[in-house]
Amino acid sequence: MEGLEHRVRETMEQYHMLEPGDRVIAAVSGGADSVCLLALLYGMKEEWDLQLRAVHVHHGLRGEEADRDAAFSRELCRSLGVPFSLAFVNVKEEAGKRRISEEEAGRILRYQVFEREAGRWEQELRREKTAEPDGSQPESVKIAVAHHGDDSAETILYQLFRGSGLKGLSGIPPARGNIIRPLLCAERREIIAYLEEKGLPFVTDSTNLENDYARNKIRNQILPMAVQEINQ
Repeated sequence: MEGLEHRVRETMEQYHMLEPGDRVIAAVSGGADSVCLLALLYGMKEEWDLQLRAVHVHHGLRGEEADRDAAFSRELCRSLGVPFSLAFVNVKEEAGKRRISEEEAGRILRYQVFEREAGRWEQELRREKTAEPDGSQPESVKIAVAHHGDDSAETILYQLFRGSGLKGLSGIPPARGNIIRPLLCAERREIIAYLEEKGLPFVTDSTNLENDYARNKIRNQILPMAVQEINQ
């Protein structure tokens, strides 16, 4: 799977996602995509002189399964020596307050956590810089999330079915502000193959297998049918 590693690095260079010496927060859910992302960033850590931390967001849903995911993510990071933070949010409460779906509320709260953790790290860096005579400012902390190519296709179809204009049909951007998505060049099947080859474990969110949400129906029903019937 060196091909995947090479392609991800090329994507990062193409979109100027990272530079040597950067600080990166990896969003780690424990699922296959985020484990692959963390493994790839960890593999670049020494060569690119990266400072790497991981954040897991517990949504307050799925009971023991969510606790399992948090424990798995913590242990994975411990085994790699990557500093780990666990944040708890109340998705059900946020969804009711905003009158939106739990899926959308979870997305909003996750990014709030990621930005907060990045801000805290940047504050640490600013305090360190005050002791340096050159007066230089620390670089912003990057936030790496594990969206992949299938997610982008799913987003395009979701926006299309909702009647979006051309702007909404552009898919997920590889980089926006301090958010980077190194895996957009990869398909889900490639990610699974990479993890199998490397012997890396991951957990599965059972709600991703259900079709209660529109995006799940696109992911589990429409995209597989399109691949089978059209993109053979």
